[in-house]
Amino acid sequence: MLYTYRTQDERYRIYILKKAGHGCSSIARLMKLHKSTISRELQRNRDEREYRPAQAHRQAAVWRRTANEVYCQ
Repeated sequence: MLYTYRTQDERYRIYILKKAGHGCSSIARLMKLHKSTISRELQRNRDEREYRPAQAHRQAAVWRRTANEVYCQ
């Protein structure tokens, strides 16, 4: 399976589109991604109120480092 990480620009684009009132399907269509990708991104990277793209990008970097440490020993 090919897996690609979201870039910081993609995360900010998701944030802007969500703030503009677009739903997951609409954002996915505009960005040419699967709607479940958008849904997971929004669900995984939110605080109590809303999606946080900068926080999401920092956390993704931590997850990538941790995954490499755990699986590449």
